[in-house]
Amino acid sequence: MHLFALLVMLLLSACSTPRMTPGATLLSGLTTYESKMAAAGNSPGQWPTRQRAAAALKTIMMAGFQRHQELQRLVDLDLRKREFQITLEQTNVLPDRKAEMLAELRQIEMEIPKLKATIKSQLSAQTVTEEERVAAVATAATLGWLQLRIESFPTSRSGAGGASALVEVEQYTVTDLGQFAAVRAPDGQRYRCDVVHVEDEGSWLRCEPLRTS
Repeated sequence: MHLFALLVMLLLSACSTPRMTPGATLLSGLTTYESKMAAAGNSPGQWPTRQRAAAALKTIMMAGFQRHQELQRLVDLDLRKREFQITLEQTNVLPDRKAEMLAELRQIEMEIPKLKATIKSQLSAQTVTEEERVAAVATAATLGWLQLRIESFPTSRSGAGGASALVEVEQYTVTDLGQFAAVRAPDGQRYRCDVVHVEDEGSWLRCEPLRTS
């Protein structure tokens, strides 16, 4: 009954289809955000595109999570950090303003790790009822994958990708492989988990066992 007492709101059924969960929807939103940021590039003139991407991600957070303030603050800081870095690199900034921006960037770098720690704690803070539980693998994958993505957020200024990372959720090992997650169950069985997104409805995690030779 307490196998996944770590999960808070990841599996609260807020979408019209039972398999769709706020956690999977957030994973999909993070991927879309990073993709749009990468497409916008480092052009100062693309700031409206970057702002729209951040606003869309914050909307997802508001719709699916009771404690969304820290998540939204993380996005705000990421957006501000990007714009400061782009401005400093691509434009001529007066010395006084440059000093102010660099000072604020240092404050942002100090605040982001604290926010990440708070968010990951919130993701693991509360139990869910039996009828709100999904398959054990998908549950572990959702929580573990979200923790890894929050920790690496943003993946890079040039888009998603990079070295894989793993985390233990109860007795499951979850590895972030970019476009999908791999899960190793306590019995040794391995699974591939993908985010399935349905426009205007939400997302859910599809986990399929991998055949062993």
